[in-house]
Amino acid sequence: MNKKITLFSLLLCFSFLMARADEGMWIPSLIGKNYNDMQRAGLKLTPQDIYDINHASVKDAIVSLGGFCTAEIVSKEGLLFTNHHCAFDAIQSQSSTSNNYLENGFWAYEKSQELTSTAYAAILDHITDITDKVLPAVQGLSEQERRTKVAKITDSLAKAEKTEKYKMVTVAEFFNGNQYFLFVYDKYTDVRLVAAPPAAIGKFGGDTDNWMWPRHTGDFSIMRIYAGADNKPAPYSPNNKPFVPKHHLPISLKGIQNNDYAMIMGFPGRTNRYEFSREIEMRQNVMNPIWISYWKTITETMKADMDKDPGINLKLASVYAQKMNYYKYAIGQTAQLKRLRTVESLQKREAALRSWIAYDVKRTEEFGTLFDDMNKTYDDFKPYDKYRSIIRYGVSAEPFLGTIVLSMYGMGYEAVNSPSGSDEALKKALGQMKEIGADFFKDYNAPTEMKTIAKLMVMMYNDIPADQRAPEFTAIFEGSTDQAATAEKYVAKLFKKSSLDDDTTGLNKFLDNVTRKSFKNDPFIKFMDMIFGHYRRNYFAKSSAEQAQIALLKRMLEMNPEKSYYPDANSTERLTFGNVKEYDGLDAIHYNYYTTAEGILEKEDNTNEEFKVPQKQHDLLMAHDYGRYADKNTKKLPVCFLTTNDITGGNSGSPVMNANGEQIGIAFDGNWEAMSGDIDFSGDQKRTICVDVRYVLWCVDKIGNAKNIIRELDIVE
Repeated sequence: MNKKITLFSLLLCFSFLMARADEGMWIPSLIGKNYNDMQRAGLKLTPQDIYDINHASVKDAIVSLGGFCTAEIVSKEGLLFTNHHCAFDAIQSQSSTSNNYLENGFWAYEKSQELTSTAYAAILDHITDITDKVLPAVQGLSEQERRTKVAKITDSLAKAEKTEKYKMVTVAEFFNGNQYFLFVYDKYTDVRLVAAPPAAIGKFGGDTDNWMWPRHTGDFSIMRIYAGADNKPAPYSPNNKPFVPKHHLPISLKGIQNNDYAMIMGFPGRTNRYEFSREIEMRQNVMNPIWISYWKTITETMKADMDKDPGINLKLASVYAQKMNYYKYAIGQTAQLKRLRTVESLQKREAALRSWIAYDVKRTEEFGTLFDDMNKTYDDFKPYDKYRSIIRYGVSAEPFLGTIVLSMYGMGYEAVNSPSGSDEALKKALGQMKEIGADFFKDYNAPTEMKTIAKLMVMMYNDIPADQRAPEFTAIFEGSTDQAATAEKYVAKLFKKSSLDDDTTGLNKFLDNVTRKSFKNDPFIKFMDMIFGHYRRNYFAKSSAEQAQIALLKRMLEMNPEKSYYPDANSTERLTFGNVKEYDGLDAIHYNYYTTAEGILEKEDNTNEEFKVPQKQHDLLMAHDYGRYADKNTKKLPVCFLTTNDITGGNSGSPVMNANGEQIGIAFDGNWEAMSGDIDFSGDQKRTICVDVRYVLWCVDKIGNAKNIIRELDIVE
């Protein structure tokens, strides 16, 4: 099918997936199309001030931190601001029960005290549109042929751009394969921890306040990029020097007002704004309930063990925080999709589109079967939606099963099952596992994993339709009068007989001597074969066919080149612009656009770990010792504020900038009333929650006494 519907006509006539005010995650190299709107919103910079490949610009200060967060360069010596939760692994890995930086905070008063981390910092060099090199070569191909051809072309283009070992080159697909861009970064691997507040500040409010407003969380940390003598990326060395950037952001203490211009640049992970109603219906009624159920079990099991032992608490803190964040996200997304009646809204738009097609004979001939084809595709795979969701949100979400066992199984599958496979091919396929294992086992507690896996086994047995379960999986529970006890006994045998759970020593020994036979005979690999392998052999092809068909149908809805629409987020650098703004929550609730330190004292409860306030912070706030960081109008210490910017996961740590490109805050969360925003953007209620940079500097100055950091910044008052 090479037929195309001009989506602009549908948007104009039927408001099909119509963008709302402040909606949009824009590609920085194309912001010229949005510049007039940005000026109307209050921007005072030029497009070249924001993105320029020949001269220093704002894009040179924006950093992809570890591929999952954003950071920004704020000094001429490579200093980075980001979120506390983005540096959580770095803080945790350097902590111990006797020297707990998570609990007590960390402040480096000179560069020799800064701590190493495993994070990397990728700085965008340039973006190239390669669409004209891809699309002409794939016309008329089947979906499978198309994917193979696209991969071959983009791999070749990426290799040509990797002119230095430290270059990181990625190719991203936009608009369901209607457009392709190549992104080239400089990747710095020597990134060190400079400062982090105590968790009582960095995580104030904990899971209770997560995704909620009003907020009083000091969600920040500070890191630094180091480079070789030539200022280029280099492996860690004590001889490395602080990186000298092309551009760094000045810090504004001038304050903010309602409706002030606000701009965010960062690396949003994934949105799904152009999905059909049937996709959202499945997410709302099948996928998310599985997600919530399984992640609830995982987090409750982890928390029970963490509460019993400070060492286990420290070891599992990072993984637990991540799981809880997404667990609550799934709850909120489901609730807001229902509240906003997103499925019903999309159904009405699709009905209007059907009518528009049916109104014209030519359109009917070309596109009359589009929705019938789509619905048949969904109907054909609907019986397997639950099993697919269990794999995605059950098996892959369990830390040990998802990170170690499923990764190994997936990497080694072809080498083990292909007639042309070999022991050498298997070892090569598993080449990344030592690195994965080294990172994983630092956050690992076998007794907790045993409990979690046993509980998930029972859930999977009861949730996977009986006629879809692998016979050998069903056999485990045959005749059992106590499913929990049966699962616990089975899991105990897995852990006793397998080599994969014996920390990095056991895993590495297994990998060094692995053969196809030893791989297939490992108890955990056998277990994964019962769950995921059975799905892959019997249902994966159906799922792939469904996804390919839906992608094809979506690609038929080509964007009008004369109208500017933004693509879904896909972890590439984006810009979003809007304003500082208050909002109305649910019925009869109005929220101000900022919070102050008074709210910290109002929430203070030292019997509750989520709302403890360190004594030093308490005393300073009680004395109103705000220094130069108090708001000039209210005379209060600002903590957090709201903007209308369009962000999602991956934007954590992104700089919030004013009309002059000066940093006013750090983005770290979204609000509860708009948790469906990755799918259905609610312009009236969608807000980004940001920690005010004045509160960040107050913590650095007053809590950490880190005057050295304050002196390093370019502060505008």
